[in-house]
Amino acid sequence: MTVRLLDGKVFEKVLQYAGKRIPFLPILGRIGVHSAPDMDIGGNAENLLRLVPCNVLLQVKCSNPR
Repeated sequence: MTVRLLDGKVFEKVLQYAGKRIPFLPILGRIGVHSAPDMDIGGNAENLLRLVPCNVLLQVKCSNPR
């Protein structure tokens, strides 16, 4: 497994990276840290699920950062 940390806007950077090196299975959170808990799906997750050229694992577990 390889972990890549990308800086910038999440959607743009992950889509750009996935276009250059098609990752085996990127893992995304369903919603962001500051999203309302009753949201179905966040904007980054929705856009990446539609547009990346590979399978995506969408994580739904919520965590509360300290």
